[in-house]
Amino acid sequence: MTRKRNYYKFFLKALCSLLILEFFCYLAFTFYLEERFNFENIQKYNLTEWQKTKIIELTNDSMDFRNYDALLGWKNRPNEKISHEEEDGNKVVTYSINSSGLRGTREYSKGKRSGTVRVLALGDSFVFGSEVDDSQCWPKVMEGYSANLEVLNAGVAGYGLDQSLLSFSRLGKEWDPDKVIICYMTMLMQRHVVAFQSFGSVRSIPCTKPRFLLEGNDMVLAPNPFQLKEDYLTLLSDSEKIMPSLGENDYFFIKENGRVLDGFGNFPKLLSLVANQFFSGGNVEEFYEGGYYNTDCEAFRVTDKLLKRFVDEVKKSGADPIVIIFPTRTDLTRMAEVKGYKVYDPLLQSFDRDGIPYLDMASTFEGMDVDELFEKHGHYSPLGNRLVANRLLGELESDLQR
Repeated sequence: MTRKRNYYKFFLKALCSLLILEFFCYLAFTFYLEERFNFENIQKYNLTEWQKTKIIELTNDSMDFRNYDALLGWKNRPNEKISHEEEDGNKVVTYSINSSGLRGTREYSKGKRSGTVRVLALGDSFVFGSEVDDSQCWPKVMEGYSANLEVLNAGVAGYGLDQSLLSFSRLGKEWDPDKVIICYMTMLMQRHVVAFQSFGSVRSIPCTKPRFLLEGNDMVLAPNPFQLKEDYLTLLSDSEKIMPSLGENDYFFIKENGRVLDGFGNFPKLLSLVANQFFSGGNVEEFYEGGYYNTDCEAFRVTDKLLKRFVDEVKKSGADPIVIIFPTRTDLTRMAEVKGYKVYDPLLQSFDRDGIPYLDMASTFEGMDVDELFEKHGHYSPLGNRLVANRLLGELESDLQR
């Protein structure tokens, strides 16, 4: 009987202790921690006026040269032509999109002419040719060298490899290319762990996108969060409610807000806070380690798998893949200061281990004046585009001579 009474006493003491802990944790969250760490994600991310304007334009199909797309997030708007004067006033740049959503004014027939080599180029603004005129994009420059060469420019500004891979699932069947150029700009790694562009940068277009999640040794697709264009209107009217759901699979939102155990009381919530915020730095890995890509971080592992899956999918379609690495201005500046230094070298090493051939445009640009290779906002200049075109033409020379 005494032992039973002791059990009751112990149980009551434990219960009282937990209630006291829960009460003090409640006070801590109410008066300090909730504001400090913002677990409800209230006002943690506010849309700027520029972003609100862009969202309205997107829903009206009038946002620059891009439209909403349920699968990809956004895509080039067919039959579009936009000309604008550069900030320095020295030149006018024209962006043309043909009826198939490809950059340029040329229309292509679905069936290939006999003897024609058809190349499909996929990637972001470095493929699209941002900051240069239609005629100066490297795919267009390539076409000018041979009447038997078609280079379909399917680049879309702001894309990650995940979107380009999904785009290939459409375009590969539609255009039946002989060669597929898979382009990787060295800052794309960050785009592969976002679901809403603007979480990573307020300067990015405020659009949602699909992304791939790691599941064991494989990847699974997390679809574009906004399956209807009208979802953006809901975002505008109730952003505080919608933002947390957009951030569920977004690296930058998680890094800013953290993940805590919620719904089980304030004490368990505090324990998860300690584990996440203090012991594991928010349970978020960094992109770089020791001056190179961090091979242990999710962004690198997803990028590595995306590139290799892309290569496999192109081969399965019957086309030949050509992987191109596009270094940025910062990459080339570092290489000029420290010979042989490439922050993305771990990715190249992974390619070498798996026998995936690639072309690193850093070797093409080596020794050149960086300022001559880039435009003001970081895209390749007409000279940079010509050098890319010449390098790729060298790779295709044997095919064009058949």
